[in-house]
Amino acid sequence: MTSIWSFPTRVIFGQGAAQELGSEAKRLGAKHALLVSDPGVAGAGILDGISESLQAAGLGVTRYTDVSGNPLEAEVLGGLEPGDVVVLYPSELLADGSEVEAR
Repeated sequence: MTSIWSFPTRVIFGQGAAQELGSEAKRLGAKHALLVSDPGVAGAGILDGISESLQAAGLGVTRYTDVSGNPLEAEVLGGLEPGDVVVLYPSELLADGSEVEAR
C-alpha cells in the first residue's frame, strides 16, 4: 500500500513507492533526473527499478555514483542541469530511502 503525506514536503512511502517516482517527477515538471547514490548501492542493482520508473515517465536519467555514502550538497549539485530533479537513494533523511527534490 502506497501512502502520500504532504506537510510541508510531499512524501510518498510504502511498498511500491519507488514505482511512483517517475510520475511524481513528471508532476514536478522534470524532464531529466540526476540519480545520486553511492557505488555500493549502484553495484547491487538497487537503482534499476528507480531508473525504469523515471524512464517510463519520459524522463532522461543520469546516474551519478561518485559520491560519499552520505553526500554533501556540493557533491550532488555539481552535476545538475536546468530542469533536473535530484533523486537520492538511499536517503539518510527518510525511512523508506527515496527522496525527490525539485531544483
